[in-house]
Amino acid sequence: GGLVNKLAFSKGMLWSTYSVETECLLDGTAGQILAMEALPPLDFVEGKCGSTGTGGSDGSRNTITLIALSSDRSSFAVSVEPKVSVLHRWARPTAERIDPTVFDRCEQSTQASSNYASTYASSYVSSCASSYLSTSTYASTAADPKQVSLGQPTPLPFLPCLSWGWALVSGGGNSVTPILARAWGSCLQFLRASFPDSDGAPDDGAINWPAFGLHDEFNAPSPVVALNWLGKRSLVYLTITNEFTIVDTVIMTMQENLDFSSMNLVYAEFALSRPTTSTRGPGSNICTTFMNSIRSSDDRLMVLCQEEVKQITVLGMRQQIASLEEGGQWLEALALALDHFESTIVSQEDRRRDQISKNEQSESMLSDPSLLSEDEVWMAELLMRYLKLAIENAPESSSPQFSFSTNKFSDTINFAHSHFEMLSGVCFEYCIVTRRLDLLFGRIFQCFYEARYINVFLDVMESYILNDKLKYVAPEAMALFVEHCKDIKDLQVVERCLLHMETNLMDFDSILSLLKKNLLFTGMFHVYCNGLDDFVSPMELLFEGLFDATDDRSNRRRVDIGERDANSNQLEKYGYKALLYLE
Repeated sequence: GGLVNKLAFSKGMLWSTYSVETECLLDGTAGQILAMEALPPLDFVEGKCGSTGTGGSDGSRNTITLIALSSDRSSFAVSVEPKVSVLHRWARPTAERIDPTVFDRCEQSTQASSNYASTYASSYVSSCASSYLSTSTYASTAADPKQVSLGQPTPLPFLPCLSWGWALVSGGGNSVTPILARAWGSCLQFLRASFPDSDGAPDDGAINWPAFGLHDEFNAPSPVVALNWLGKRSLVYLTITNEFTIVDTVIMTMQENLDFSSMNLVYAEFALSRPTTSTRGPGSNICTTFMNSIRSSDDRLMVLCQEEVKQITVLGMRQQIASLEEGGQWLEALALALDHFESTIVSQEDRRRDQISKNEQSESMLSDPSLLSEDEVWMAELLMRYLKLAIENAPESSSPQFSFSTNKFSDTINFAHSHFEMLSGVCFEYCIVTRRLDLLFGRIFQCFYEARYINVFLDVMESYILNDKLKYVAPEAMALFVEHCKDIKDLQVVERCLLHMETNLMDFDSILSLLKKNLLFTGMFHVYCNGLDDFVSPMELLFEGLFDATDDRSNRRRVDIGERDANSNQLEKYGYKALLYLE
């Protein structure tokens, strides 16, 4: 075995008979072919999934037809059109990657073969069916196909599984690229076909062949018996322990994990041309495969079972979040929205945002809502619905009760304060990640102000600034923050926060007015020097304050000791600030 031919049928004009041309793809030296998969044409994928970019204008993507073949030693990427050519040889993974279990195959071959599958069959953890997947049942199949339970002991060695797909990649925008997914035992790998960019019209007859390279890889918890692409960014695979898993291939995270133990999938079996040492014995060359039991179409997965065909559809991100919202799982819904933002919107954002600097981007996000995508607007409304619901159902504020027996106030927990503190943290984290500071200091700020918990909002804001997570504060919020710090008699907090903020994003008129009014000279040094490149004005203002303090002291002939000491401390403080600035 192992001989693979390409057959081209043509119909004659005269006698309306068919003729066939045979061309060799593999001559059999690679060994028996255990798996084969063809890459669907790009125009077919675009017709099913909508328009998709290809990252270039090279027509070779549409003219080259690729297939993948796998023997028991290697996998091959082969071009069928415009001419037959073996483009890439992909060696099988190491034995440790295919079979992560530790046992001696040579001495305990028979015992290991039976124990291996049974160990996996008994180790899976059943999971509840997810609300994110909708399963519908079609009419029962007329035939009675052969079926097998995946939990039964399966003959070794494990067969390779192949699946071609036009997939998105991290940082590639909306462009799709051919990726071959291969599962061999517990090892899952991705081979990317990269087409060269077209720098003009190619020479006559020249073919821009793709280059192949390992894109990513990971290990499944148990051997994989089937896998298939589902859309442009999802791969599904089924393991020997009946675990059905959906993986987001852009960020390489698991989306869903279901139990398929009750599905009773059909399978196919065939004979190996040369059984390995570990499988010698009566019938040891018979292998089973489930690859044809699972197929995808139009972002749906068709699962062939014993008596029926089931359809599995992955719901969209908004549907998933809406399901969590309806169930009252607001924090989970917000977390899923953030995951969607970081994996999709950030990695595939419009190119005009990539052409501006980070600071310019922050400014534009604050002042120009036209740059927001539909998803970003929808995510903002999700947060606002959560905020309004949380404020409406906030616990009542409680004050400490005085106990006459102990002459002390009771240590009563203020649940309202804790509630709004948690709520503030959620809003800050969400808006910082999604870069919606205009929303944070706009509608959200107004909600906290109307609820009379603006001081809690400002306290949480301080921690985010000091931890370098927040670089900008709106003028209205900064004015209230200064007043808040003045009330608690700790204006130095304002100066500490200013040192962690981006000066080029500040409203200089408003911030300098606040600093001058409250004699915050350290903050003025930072704003003038780093924001305005002015090194003279802050020194002039400091000397004016120093002279005013000196004049005020000399004009007071009769002052008590406390006032005299306070005035001396202020003069010393101004003097130290001047010396530190001059250094």
